Amino acid sequence: MRLVAQTSIGIQVGATHNRLDFNSDKNRLVYTAGYGEVVQLTLSTHINNWLYLESSPGMIKKNYRIINGNVIYQDINNNYLQLPFGIGGRLNISKKLILSNSIGIYYAYWLTSKINGTAPNAFEISTSSEGTELIKAEHVSYKSIFNQYDRRSEFGWMVSTGMHYRIVSNLGCSVNGSYFRSLTSQRVGIMEMRSPRFNETIALTFGVLLFY
Repeated sequence: MRLVAQTSIGIQVGATHNRLDFNSDKNRLVYTAGYGEVVQLTLSTHINNWLYLESSPGMIKKNYRIINGNVIYQDINNNYLQLPFGIGGRLNISKKLILSNSIGIYYAYWLTSKINGTAPNAFEISTSSEGTELIKAEHVSYKSIFNQYDRRSEFGWMVSTGMHYRIVSNLGCSVNGSYFRSLTSQRVGIMEMRSPRFNETIALTFGVLLFY
Protein backbone atom coordinates (compact mmCIF):
# COMPACT_ATOMS: atom_id res chain seq x y z
CA MET A 1 0.00 0.00 0.00
CA ARG A 2 1.52 3.33 -1.07
CA LEU A 3 1.72 6.23 1.34
CA VAL A 4 -0.35 9.14 -0.01
CA ALA A 5 1.36 11.88 2.01
CA GLN A 6 3.96 12.15 4.76
CA THR A 7 2.48 15.19 6.46
CA SER A 8 -0.84 17.03 6.34
CA ILE A 9 -2.01 20.33 7.78
CA GLY A 10 -5.51 21.76 7.76
CA ILE A 11 -8.25 23.63 9.51
CA GLN A 12 -11.54 22.29 10.85
CA VAL A 13 -14.72 23.96 12.09
CA GLY A 14 -17.80 22.38 13.60
CA ALA A 15 -20.21 21.95 16.50
CA THR A 16 -19.92 20.56 20.02
CA HIS A 17 -22.33 18.79 22.35
CA ASN A 18 -21.21 18.96 25.97
CA ARG A 19 -22.60 17.28 29.06
CA LEU A 20 -21.47 17.97 32.60
CA ASP A 21 -21.16 14.74 34.56
CA PHE A 22 -22.23 15.98 37.99
CA ASN A 23 -23.96 14.10 40.82
CA SER A 24 -26.20 16.40 42.81
CA ASP A 25 -28.43 15.53 45.76
CA LYS A 26 -30.57 18.59 45.07
CA ASN A 27 -33.28 17.24 42.78
CA ARG A 28 -34.56 20.72 41.99
CA LEU A 29 -31.42 21.31 39.90
CA VAL A 30 -31.41 19.70 36.46
CA TYR A 31 -28.24 19.70 34.35
CA THR A 32 -28.73 19.36 30.60
CA ALA A 33 -26.30 19.30 27.68
CA GLY A 34 -25.35 22.42 25.75
CA TYR A 35 -24.21 23.10 22.20
CA GLY A 36 -21.31 25.19 20.98
CA GLU A 37 -18.66 25.60 18.30
CA VAL A 38 -15.09 24.43 17.71
CA VAL A 39 -12.30 25.76 15.49
CA GLN A 40 -9.02 23.86 15.29
CA LEU A 41 -5.88 23.29 13.26
CA THR A 42 -4.98 19.72 12.31
CA LEU A 43 -1.41 18.46 12.09
CA SER A 44 -0.67 14.87 11.08
CA THR A 45 2.62 13.05 10.50
CA HIS A 46 2.68 9.52 9.10
CA ILE A 47 5.03 6.96 10.62
CA ASN A 48 4.32 4.38 7.92
CA ASN A 49 1.57 3.50 5.44
CA TRP A 50 -1.09 3.02 8.13
CA LEU A 51 0.18 4.54 11.41
CA TYR A 52 0.24 8.28 12.16
CA LEU A 53 0.62 10.88 14.92
CA GLU A 54 -1.72 13.85 15.10
CA SER A 55 -2.52 17.00 17.03
CA SER A 56 -5.42 19.44 16.65
CA PRO A 57 -4.98 22.59 18.79
CA GLY A 58 -7.88 25.00 18.81
CA MET A 59 -10.74 26.78 20.57
CA ILE A 60 -13.66 24.71 21.81
CA LYS A 61 -16.88 25.51 23.68
CA LYS A 62 -18.03 23.23 26.50
CA ASN A 63 -21.48 24.55 27.37
CA TYR A 64 -24.33 23.23 29.52
CA ARG A 65 -27.59 24.40 31.09
CA ILE A 66 -28.82 24.40 34.70
CA ILE A 67 -32.60 24.43 35.23
CA ASN A 68 -34.22 25.27 38.56
CA GLY A 69 -38.00 25.32 38.36
CA ASN A 70 -40.12 26.13 35.31
CA VAL A 71 -38.70 29.51 34.34
CA ILE A 72 -35.37 29.79 36.17
CA TYR A 73 -32.40 28.57 34.15
CA GLN A 74 -28.76 29.39 33.40
CA ASP A 75 -26.86 28.72 30.18
CA ILE A 76 -23.20 28.29 31.08
CA ASN A 77 -21.00 29.14 28.07
CA ASN A 78 -17.40 28.04 28.55
CA ASN A 79 -14.49 28.72 26.18
CA TYR A 80 -11.44 26.45 26.31
CA LEU A 81 -8.08 26.48 24.55
CA GLN A 82 -7.49 22.78 23.86
CA LEU A 83 -4.43 20.80 22.77
CA PRO A 84 -4.96 17.09 21.95
CA PHE A 85 -2.30 14.53 21.00
CA GLY A 86 -3.17 11.18 19.45
CA ILE A 87 -1.90 8.13 17.63
CA GLY A 88 -4.01 6.45 15.02
CA GLY A 89 -4.38 4.08 12.14
CA ARG A 90 -5.73 4.65 8.65
CA LEU A 91 -7.34 2.49 6.00
CA ASN A 92 -7.21 3.35 2.31
CA ILE A 93 -10.65 2.55 0.89
CA SER A 94 -9.57 3.82 -2.52
CA LYS A 95 -6.89 6.06 -4.02
CA LYS A 96 -8.82 9.11 -2.79
CA LEU A 97 -10.89 7.93 0.18
CA ILE A 98 -9.27 7.24 3.57
CA LEU A 99 -10.79 6.21 6.90
CA SER A 100 -8.96 6.90 10.17
CA ASN A 101 -9.28 6.15 13.88
CA SER A 102 -7.17 7.50 16.74
CA ILE A 103 -6.90 7.58 20.50
CA GLY A 104 -5.01 10.00 22.70
CA ILE A 105 -4.91 12.53 25.51
CA TYR A 106 -5.60 16.25 25.72
CA TYR A 107 -4.96 19.34 27.80
CA ALA A 108 -7.46 22.21 27.92
CA TYR A 109 -7.28 25.62 29.58
CA TRP A 110 -10.52 27.27 30.71
CA LEU A 111 -10.35 30.77 29.23
CA THR A 112 -13.73 32.38 29.92
CA SER A 113 -17.18 31.59 31.28
CA LYS A 114 -20.35 33.54 30.56
CA ILE A 115 -23.80 33.03 32.06
CA ASN A 116 -27.07 33.82 30.27
CA GLY A 117 -30.48 33.00 31.66
CA THR A 118 -33.14 34.10 34.09
CA ALA A 119 -33.13 34.95 37.78
CA PRO A 120 -35.88 35.83 40.29
CA ASN A 121 -36.47 39.55 40.83
CA ALA A 122 -37.54 40.06 44.43
CA PHE A 123 -38.45 43.70 43.70
CA GLU A 124 -41.17 42.74 41.23
CA ILE A 125 -43.79 40.75 43.10
CA SER A 126 -47.29 40.12 41.83
CA THR A 127 -50.26 38.33 43.36
CA SER A 128 -52.08 35.38 41.80
CA SER A 129 -55.88 35.00 41.77
CA GLU A 130 -55.55 32.74 44.81
CA GLY A 131 -53.68 35.44 46.70
CA THR A 132 -50.25 33.82 46.41
CA GLU A 133 -47.29 36.14 45.92
CA LEU A 134 -45.42 35.52 42.67
CA ILE A 135 -41.84 36.62 42.07
CA LYS A 136 -41.14 37.52 38.47
CA ALA A 137 -38.08 36.29 36.57
CA GLU A 138 -35.79 38.63 34.67
CA HIS A 139 -33.12 38.01 32.04
CA VAL A 140 -29.50 38.08 33.21
CA SER A 141 -26.23 38.02 31.25
CA TYR A 142 -22.80 38.41 32.79
CA LYS A 143 -19.23 37.16 32.64
CA SER A 144 -18.37 34.76 35.43
CA ILE A 145 -15.34 35.59 37.58
CA PHE A 146 -13.08 32.65 38.41
CA ASN A 147 -12.26 31.89 42.03
CA GLN A 148 -10.17 29.44 44.07
CA TYR A 149 -12.74 26.67 43.54
CA ASP A 150 -12.41 26.72 39.74
CA ARG A 151 -9.85 24.38 38.19
CA ARG A 152 -8.92 26.04 34.92
CA SER A 153 -6.56 23.30 33.68
CA GLU A 154 -8.31 20.20 32.36
CA PHE A 155 -6.73 16.87 31.43
CA GLY A 156 -8.49 13.97 29.76
CA TRP A 157 -8.57 11.29 27.09
CA MET A 158 -10.07 11.28 23.61
CA VAL A 159 -11.03 9.07 20.69
CA SER A 160 -11.60 10.22 17.13
CA THR A 161 -12.75 8.81 13.81
CA GLY A 162 -12.66 10.48 10.42
CA MET A 163 -13.13 10.23 6.70
CA HIS A 164 -10.77 12.05 4.33
CA TYR A 165 -11.18 12.59 0.59
CA ARG A 166 -8.29 13.74 -1.60
CA ILE A 167 -9.66 16.18 -4.19
CA VAL A 168 -6.35 16.69 -6.02
CA SER A 169 -2.79 15.56 -5.32
CA ASN A 170 -2.15 17.96 -2.42
CA LEU A 171 -5.66 19.12 -1.40
CA GLY A 172 -8.37 17.23 0.43
CA CYS A 173 -11.42 17.56 2.66
CA SER A 174 -12.44 15.73 5.80
CA VAL A 175 -15.21 15.05 8.29
CA ASN A 176 -14.33 13.99 11.83
CA GLY A 177 -16.10 12.95 14.99
CA SER A 178 -14.33 13.17 18.37
CA TYR A 179 -15.18 12.34 21.96
CA PHE A 180 -13.40 14.07 24.86
CA ARG A 181 -13.72 12.94 28.48
CA SER A 182 -12.11 14.96 31.27
CA LEU A 183 -10.29 13.17 34.07
CA THR A 184 -9.99 16.28 36.25
CA SER A 185 -12.91 17.98 37.94
CA GLN A 186 -14.02 21.42 36.81
CA ARG A 187 -14.43 22.41 40.46
CA VAL A 188 -12.24 21.88 43.52
CA GLY A 189 -13.74 21.05 46.93
CA ILE A 190 -15.91 18.53 48.72
CA MET A 191 -19.04 20.58 49.38
CA GLU A 192 -22.14 19.43 47.45
CA MET A 193 -22.19 22.39 45.08
CA ARG A 194 -18.45 21.97 44.55
CA SER A 195 -18.50 18.20 44.06
CA PRO A 196 -16.59 16.77 41.06
CA ARG A 197 -17.82 17.92 37.64
CA PHE A 198 -16.44 16.29 34.51
CA ASN A 199 -16.91 17.52 30.95
CA GLU A 200 -18.01 15.01 28.31
CA THR A 201 -17.76 16.59 24.87
CA ILE A 202 -18.63 15.35 21.39
CA ALA A 203 -17.31 17.37 18.45
CA LEU A 204 -18.30 17.03 14.79
CA THR A 205 -16.04 18.95 12.41
CA PHE A 206 -15.56 19.56 8.70
CA GLY A 207 -12.32 20.78 7.19
CA VAL A 208 -9.80 21.12 4.39
CA LEU A 209 -6.33 19.53 4.28
CA LEU A 210 -3.05 20.26 2.51
CA PHE A 211 -0.77 17.28 1.88
CA TYR A 212 3.03 17.48 1.73
